[in-house]
Amino acid sequence: NGVSIFNNIIDPTAGEKVSLNYTLARGGMVQVWVFDLSGTIVAQLFRGVQEAGEHYVSWDGKNRAGRAVARGIYFIRVLAPGLDEVRKVLVVK
Repeated sequence: NGVSIFNNIIDPTAGEKVSLNYTLARGGMVQVWVFDLSGTIVAQLFRGVQEAGEHYVSWDGKNRAGRAVARGIYFIRVLAPGLDEVRKVLVVK
């Protein structure tokens, strides 16, 4: 089990994205969110059932309304059976 993050410093106005890979030891309900320093959910990247194995998701630095988020620190949380990890992302403009 584990979560790997790539490109954790992005500029959404330049089309940059965060890449996140995670491995599930067993299948089940998976939720992946982006939230800000205050704990407010900015975007939901995935919610559903996935099989055991390796999975991939990306974030384009946009909120639920499709607008680029403000510059700052954000967190991506992956919650799944046997997995609850958070990774930090820096958005620059």
